[in-house]
Amino acid sequence: MVVLLARAISPADFGLFSAVQGGLLVALALSGLGLGTFVVRARARGDSEGAVVKALQLNGRTSVAYAGVLVVAAVVAGVADHRFWWLVPLAIASAAERSADVWLGVAIADGDAIVNSINLMSRRLLALLIFVPMGQTGLPPVLVYSIAVAVAALCSWWASRRWVGTRLTASSSTATYRAILLDSQAYWHNSIAVQLRNLDTVIAALVMPLSQAGFYGIAARLTSPLRILPTSLATVLLPAAARAGASSRRQLNVMILASTAVLVLLYCAVAALAAPTVDLLLGPDYIGAIPVIQITSLSLIFAGAASLLTAVLQGWGMGKYVSRVALGMTVTCLCGVIVGGVAGGATGAALGLGLGYVVQSVLLATRYVHYISRGTDDVG
Repeated sequence: MVVLLARAISPADFGLFSAVQGGLLVALALSGLGLGTFVVRARARGDSEGAVVKALQLNGRTSVAYAGVLVVAAVVAGVADHRFWWLVPLAIASAAERSADVWLGVAIADGDAIVNSINLMSRRLLALLIFVPMGQTGLPPVLVYSIAVAVAALCSWWASRRWVGTRLTASSSTATYRAILLDSQAYWHNSIAVQLRNLDTVIAALVMPLSQAGFYGIAARLTSPLRILPTSLATVLLPAAARAGASSRRQLNVMILASTAVLVLLYCAVAALAAPTVDLLLGPDYIGAIPVIQITSLSLIFAGAASLLTAVLQGWGMGKYVSRVALGMTVTCLCGVIVGGVAGGATGAALGLGLGYVVQSVLLATRYVHYISRGTDDVG
């Protein structure tokens, strides 16, 4: 659907759209409080179901507040630039998707990750089915995109609550919101650190001409679905690591190595096919985005490996270390985008972004190897 939107608007307009999308992802992390990872780990470890229910209730309240703040922000920004009014439904979509994903953490912890995948794919398919016919109505393409995504997100939220609701039983719990927030703090910090990386599109719009920012933005948006595979694999690894600890390290070694090998093949293939694909799908206006897409695709090898290692280390209780590494990755990425963007436009910015992924994956792999070589359960 991003391809269709890119074809309907100019690279400069797409640069602005990408910047807003990046800002939404950061806002999502700031408001998430780490509840998604908390729910998965608590459920997988067999902690009190009351604590899980309490976390879901807190998620519901913060999601409503999050949606309200975003809608007001979009309306106010629309006074200066009417294009922001087209993004009001996107604010609602962001909140609904966040809430749905946290609820589906219960399914992931129960070993039913396929439910999460089906929900996500159905969400994207429904949005596409709405976007295509609405795109013929003459409404602004960005507004059509926002409405389609919002409707699909609300359906996803409803379906997730219906499915997970049958898995939970009413139970009393001494858990308080304060206790839950303390437990989820390390996950929250990691999420913020990771999602701050999405300010790259905002920075790109500030340090480069909007046309170059558009090339960078289309690379970011087109390669974003490629993160689904490592993210899905990570959702399986986290509860497995939380249940078994280091005792399952041999099996985890095989899963991580095999998954990384698949990612290498996938992302190399995407990079190789970038030139003919861009020419066919986006047209001559986006030819300048080809090297940016290729570099970004190859850098996702390291980003994918980092996602897998993050899940395992979080499952083993190393949330604080993971969050510190994620912060270092984000700082490296954003500095790389600034320096690379100024020096080499979109291509230079993509190289700077990839450097951050390399740093993160190396640091996480070093900690992982150190931990399994000792064969102990210390979790500093």
